[in-house]
Amino acid sequence: MPETSPAPQTASAQQSGTAPADAPSRRSAPVAYDFRRPSKLSRETARALEIVFETVARQWATVVGSALGGQCQVSFLGVEQRSYDDYVNSLPSPTLLSVFEPHPHSGSGFLQVPLSVGFVAIDHMLGGHGRWQQPERLPTEIETALVRRLLERMLGEVPYGLQAVTEIAPRLRAIEHNPQFVQVAAAMDMFVVASFAMTLDGATTPSTVTFALPAAMVSAAVSDAAGETPDAETLAVRRAARTAMTGAVQDVPVEVRVRFLPLRLTSQRLLRLRVGDVIRLDHPVERPLDVVASGVVCARGVAGTQGSRAACLIVSSES
Repeated sequence: MPETSPAPQTASAQQSGTAPADAPSRRSAPVAYDFRRPSKLSRETARALEIVFETVARQWATVVGSALGGQCQVSFLGVEQRSYDDYVNSLPSPTLLSVFEPHPHSGSGFLQVPLSVGFVAIDHMLGGHGRWQQPERLPTEIETALVRRLLERMLGEVPYGLQAVTEIAPRLRAIEHNPQFVQVAAAMDMFVVASFAMTLDGATTPSTVTFALPAAMVSAAVSDAAGETPDAETLAVRRAARTAMTGAVQDVPVEVRVRFLPLRLTSQRLLRLRVGDVIRLDHPVERPLDVVASGVVCARGVAGTQGSRAACLIVSSES
């Protein structure tokens, strides 16, 4: 009887329920990092701000509806931390961008309302019902004055909403129409931006209204309101870091220049300059020279010599 060979084993690792030894381990998918938003709001800060801005939304619905003699619905959409450049580029142009001072805090804040909302509000204030097709243009001076009163009333309700976090008294500084022309902060300065959906009586679809405050001010206010004070160990680490940073900055080389008053030349004379030509400086003898570092005047001095080298004697400091 012929000898029979054993049947080949065809059961795979998947059939037996065991993974092969060389199978790659599962890893979480990479997450894109947005360098324009280097930091996010903490969960505690975001939750506190949600409660605050929900209160602001209710106040706006009441005050805007009463001011216009119609119905107004305002709902809070969300809050996030964004850079100034990112926030400004996301705004429509033209728009109604109110720039205000968050007194007693430093910096600038913004209340942005679409032009469509502004024209519907103006229509209501002038006795209309807001249901006509609104113009797509910049408001006139009279229309700007009317909508300014409404924006001031909206800003006037902000302290009531933020009183659980900080005291603030917004002071309207200007109303701009092109956000790209508003240069009141550095591009990478962080702002806390709250978004709202506003629907006025006569409007068919809600419009997005935004409110922005400096992130450093908001974070500090929320931490103080929550009683989050650093412990002794944290304070010691901060003091050591500050001392190390101060010591390192003291040794950084800085280019310093001594500057005379600028001289005006005609284009023709400038093009005719040759090696060896002498230009007379109009700097008065009694006027000190500017000692400049990185474009900032830090001292005043007078010209002189030290041995065989030209020198400048410091006579006053601008610090």
